[in-house]
Amino acid sequence: MIKSKYAIVLIGLSVILSNCQQNKNNENKDTLIQTEMDTLAINEKKIREYFAEYINIPIPEEGDDGIEYYMSEEDLKIVIPIIYNNLKRNEFQFISDEKFQDKLKNIFGITLNTESQQLINHTDFISYVVPPSYDPSRTVKDIASVEFLYHNIFFIKKYNFISPLPMIEDFVKIDNNKIINITPLNIIHQNKYLFNDSNASLTWLMNNDSQFLESLVNDFGYVKDQKLLKWMIERTEFRYNYHTNEATNLEEFLQLLVHRDCQGKLRINQETLDFMKENTNTDVLGTFENYVKQIHNFINITAFFGTDNALKCNYSFQEQAMIYAHLLYWGEKICDNEYFSSARDYFMDSFYQGCKETKQKYDEEFERNNYYNLPDFEKYWNKAVDNYNRIYGGSQ
Repeated sequence: MIKSKYAIVLIGLSVILSNCQQNKNNENKDTLIQTEMDTLAINEKKIREYFAEYINIPIPEEGDDGIEYYMSEEDLKIVIPIIYNNLKRNEFQFISDEKFQDKLKNIFGITLNTESQQLINHTDFISYVVPPSYDPSRTVKDIASVEFLYHNIFFIKKYNFISPLPMIEDFVKIDNNKIINITPLNIIHQNKYLFNDSNASLTWLMNNDSQFLESLVNDFGYVKDQKLLKWMIERTEFRYNYHTNEATNLEEFLQLLVHRDCQGKLRINQETLDFMKENTNTDVLGTFENYVKQIHNFINITAFFGTDNALKCNYSFQEQAMIYAHLLYWGEKICDNEYFSSARDYFMDSFYQGCKETKQKYDEEFERNNYYNLPDFEKYWNKAVDNYNRIYGGSQ
């Protein structure tokens, strides 16, 4: 009985100490933010000068000349405490440093210590210069010159949230000569979706900020959220004209399938292919929306019709081979299902036949990469070679 009383006392003390520590952490953060709000008051002169001189001058797009005002690190420092306060007011749950690191790695493919030409590390935040502004030929100085443009994103280290371009007029307004702090709703919902796993915020973003969600998939290759992935795939049906052999959204469809990480390395979005496989209609000759036909049409038009498409222009032959290998393998695996056996010639048979003078080049590239460690790929490919040789006698 005495031991039980001691146990109750110890549990009670643990709860009290835990609450005290949590309160202390909150007080420390609130004290810090109050200090920054005081800093905001000190920066009032700069804010008023900005509104007086630059409010009607557009922020530059990359390559623009003649713009008098460029955003800077100082602008972001002004809006950080404003965003913090408004996130807190909207019941955003701030996460630990460890969880923030995990989220950045899972969603954006980086850590706070990642070294990349696309990342610019500051004391309080990291700037991610988002493609397509990224160019492997740029120097670090060139990247820095486009740091504060519309399409980039900023990771705030102190409080573990993100922000798009910190345009002061989006966060501060002057009413009757009084400075009022505001935060756009899209920033609130971006952070609640990414770091609080809010389905309500995801729905809000789908209806009000589709550009941000598209960037998550297209720029960062974030395809692990099945609800987001389904939404993106349904919006990006491959549109192919059989009469002209042209596609109107080839690049957008390609971005569903692959992405480059911040090191410039090509990554296959395997989750996209898995989703398409699991949700493929059983009528292979049916509607145009069928994923089997979409993947086949994509391979067909990029490989055999013209040399100026997004795949041929933006990817090396080695990268093209890697992409085709995964798509062809996806198709062959689909055709192992009896419902799709009649589509077998859509993939490796059709591809090998159409390769013409590049047959040996693909043979060598696939073998050099050990067939990308895809089970049975070599078997499917050799069967396509044998079928071709049997029909055409090894030449065409």
